[in-house]
Amino acid sequence: VAICETRNGFHGTPNRAYCIHPSSMRILTLTDDCPPFALGGSGRIAWETSIGLARVGHEVHLLTAAPPTVFPPLHENVHIHTIPLLPKRWAHYRAVFGVKRAREVLEIITMVRPDLIHAHGLAWQMGYRWIPVAARQGIPVVYTAHGVMHVAYGKVTGKERSLLLSDLRRARWEFNPFRNRMIRRMLGQCSRILSVSDALREYLEQWGYTNMTTIRNGIDLSFWDAESTQAEARRNANGNARSVEFRDGSSNQTGLPDECADIVTCSQALH
Repeated sequence: VAICETRNGFHGTPNRAYCIHPSSMRILTLTDDCPPFALGGSGRIAWETSIGLARVGHEVHLLTAAPPTVFPPLHENVHIHTIPLLPKRWAHYRAVFGVKRAREVLEIITMVRPDLIHAHGLAWQMGYRWIPVAARQGIPVVYTAHGVMHVAYGKVTGKERSLLLSDLRRARWEFNPFRNRMIRRMLGQCSRILSVSDALREYLEQWGYTNMTTIRNGIDLSFWDAESTQAEARRNANGNARSVEFRDGSSNQTGLPDECADIVTCSQALH
């Protein structure tokens, strides 16, 4: 599978999206969330990539977790499928042990019969248990790592004395001691793991991940025009955000709390 990505911008039309195969393919995109609920993050990347793929002639289906009436069945030539939105509580167990959730994802895979599956954020809703089953069926699965949620329970700096202790403090009684090892084994069934930055790829390789390639998101910085971006942020905050502030630096250097919502995701997975 040869993959290249050049996009015309976060907010605008993707330029060429992915050049996966010269002939038309049926592609299924998986993502935990999707606009209009996600201002930034992997959900927006998954959605805009799907639109770009559809525009170059592929049959594109997108699966996300949402109430059944939120999305139309077809938008921008992308077929949209949903499974129930679940609370984040116990997600760290459900992601690897959730038989029911895996069955729901596999039902969509069986219905769509994709030539290729491209998975984005999976930690909170989709889970990882369906990946080995799809791989055994001969369906290539490509996973894009936008962050470190499959090796940690939150943000990392790379300088933690003990990531285990940090994760125990964050997850507390929801900590799953089998989670990370099981996720690594399941993602090991993927045809390719993509990383949005070299720094992220190198960090994940330290945790035993292989078969990785860096493909940057290719964000057009004109998207972050203050007036348009702040207006969208206010709309997605249901009118509760009076202003939006932009700060330079890594997420752990901005003073933002770890539990804050994602504001912007760039090639270095900034928040």
